[in-house]
Amino acid sequence: MSARPKDDWYRSADWDEASQAEFAERQRRARPYNQIQHRRIKALALLGTRDPVRQDAGRALLEENLAIPDLIDFERTVALTTLARHDRSRGRLAGALRFLRTALAAGGPDGNGTTGEEEIDLAEVLLEQGAESDVREAKTLLDRRASDPPLFVRSRYRLAVAQARVCLALGDASAAATWASSALELAAVERSGLRNHPDLGLVDPPESERSWLRSVADGRVG
Repeated sequence: MSARPKDDWYRSADWDEASQAEFAERQRRARPYNQIQHRRIKALALLGTRDPVRQDAGRALLEENLAIPDLIDFERTVALTTLARHDRSRGRLAGALRFLRTALAAGGPDGNGTTGEEEIDLAEVLLEQGAESDVREAKTLLDRRASDPPLFVRSRYRLAVAQARVCLALGDASAAATWASSALELAAVERSGLRNHPDLGLVDPPESERSWLRSVADGRVG
């Protein structure tokens, strides 16, 4: 039997009575900033399960971080975005929108503390809602992010796919084709451009999405 990793208490998705007691005791002894990190990492593990009880516990840990008045911008943004994505995965679009708008507002006009993906997340949720006003707001968000593209290939791919969808919804098949072609190029990238992490942030979309992008790029969808 292999030894249990020493950091398993905050990295694993365990949340039985003993695990909760151990987490609370170790947190009590940890420094404040480490407590924040531990809650974030544990929350991500719990939210990655299919167990509603553990998911609720993960959300509660993130809410605990958000209740800290002087929480640093990065931790606040990560908590808000994670809660938004969980709400979206459960079809709770109103909650997702609320968290994402709060994340963007917290970043301020210069985007300090944001990850570069909040606009993309928000645009995707707006597209799911589908009203014309939502689509136009999504376009504004995506254009703003396109002027300062995110670092990772995966994020730029998401941006291009969302732009293709927005342009189609607004009746601009030509612009949609251009963005779809960009997305396909990004899906074919094999190196991240990061010296020490050549595979980090790459994307491998499902064939159904690749097929749709090819159709848009070829002008067969409009």
